[in-house]
Amino acid sequence: MAVARLNVALEGLRGKIGGWVFRGFGDIIEAYPAPDFSRRKPNAKQKASSKQFTLAVRYADATLADPQQRPAIERRAKKLGLTPRSYLFKEYRRTHPQGKKRK
Repeated sequence: MAVARLNVALEGLRGKIGGWVFRGFGDIIEAYPAPDFSRRKPNAKQKASSKQFTLAVRYADATLADPQQRPAIERRAKKLGLTPRSYLFKEYRRTHPQGKKRK
């Protein structure tokens, strides 16, 4: 593990750069090799969740692309304190039975 003391160049260094992940704790920044997810196999529940999210994104994109619906969506989202996209994700889960959260 590489450890670097903070200086001006490294002060805001966080996240992934190349094959390294940088994390900061107090005055120290630690560098780790990035994890390898190439052999990861999602299970059935993860695949289903990913599919539902894909459908919700398509719904939100299509709705926001409509110039007649967009102003109304933006007003409703602002009233609830959400972004239009977040509002549409919630709306999708509420109105599409396959998009509802399962217990």
